[in-house]
This record gives sequence, structure tokens and C-alpha cells, in this order.
Amino acid sequence: MALIRVTGRPQVSGENLASRDIILNTAHVVYITPAYDSPQKCVTHMHGDDVLIVDMSFEDMWMLIQRET
Repeated sequence: MALIRVTGRPQVSGENLASRDIILNTAHVVYITPAYDSPQKCVTHMHGDDVLIVDMSFEDMWMLIQRET
């Protein structure tokens, strides 16, 4: 388990959270996929059916999750 700080304009389940920081617990990540509309974004599916769009490439996000879990 690790905590990842996401900075920028994340969206959770379609809601824009403005410019807020979010701390992700990697133990709650179900799976991640690259965003189809932008290669520099990653769609992170969490327990509880929340979907988080992160301004980070799939490869960068996967590297952080893989290294810390």
C-alpha cells in the first residue's frame, strides 16, 4: 500500500474538483486505463465505483502503483 498525491484538476465520477490535491491509497485502486481522448491522462477506477481522471500518463501512474504495492 502506498499513498499517491494527485495535484491539478482531477475529476471524480465526472465532478470537477477545481484545483485540489487528492491523496490516493493504492490499495483502493481496482484498475487503471489510459484516457482515450488524451495520452497524458489516466482513468483510475477505485473501490466504490468512483472513477478518477488524473493528469498523468498511464505509464507514469502504473510505475508509481507498481513500485509502491
